[in-house]
Amino acid sequence: ANAFTADGEPRLAATALIGFSLSCQRSENEQAAAGQLFLQLGDAEKALAVANALTSAKPEIANFHYFRGKALVAAGRGAER
Repeated sequence: ANAFTADGEPRLAATALIGFSLSCQRSENEQAAAGQLFLQLGDAEKALAVANALTSAKPEIANFHYFRGKALVAAGRGAER
């Protein structure tokens, strides 16, 4: 993922991180990084899907809720909870 990002391919980096996280346990950091990349790319719906998965899997982590809020606002759905 770092190589893709360095080569100017953030979407490929995000996709690689998501693929990795689907096959590895405790990969929330990689999922969060992918979500951030999707958000930076303007793909708020994909970022929101990642954020929803993170908050469902680890509801005790406040940063995941914060990220979900950012994704909701970016998707034009800021009034949702």
